[in-house]
Amino acid sequence: MSLPDINAGAWYLQARPDGWWDVCEPTTGEPLAEVTADQWDDLNQAAYLLMVCGDKQPIMALLQQLPADARIGVGVVNQKNQAIEPVDEIAARVGRAIDLFGADRLLLHPDCGFATFADNPICSAGIAEAKLAAIAAAVERFKH
Repeated sequence: MSLPDINAGAWYLQARPDGWWDVCEPTTGEPLAEVTADQWDDLNQAAYLLMVCGDKQPIMALLQQLPADARIGVGVVNQKNQAIEPVDEIAARVGRAIDLFGADRLLLHPDCGFATFADNPICSAGIAEAKLAAIAAAVERFKH
């Protein structure tokens, strides 16, 4: 496997229906390479940011194969959906991710960082803010 030399500290991995994963450039999201789950150790990064919101949730258990010392970022809201996800729905995703990876390894984020570009936003700033507020409200349920 030949991966581009990116020293970003994290890879964005996007699941594909064929079982492969696109390894995406950290700032643009452009696919740079493809890997299977058994090649994840070769990526050798401190964190893996996963775009798994929505229809990709059933593959979450497979992600336990990521290196045990890596932080795992899980997309818990879908930037392509203009509706604000209910806090209960987000909390369920957070709970499942905690069960799979442990709270200490977990980073929560929107899929694709909202993939908002100045000249072509996928969602408005207001919707992005509301989705972030919903994530924060879901996280409050897990604080002891």
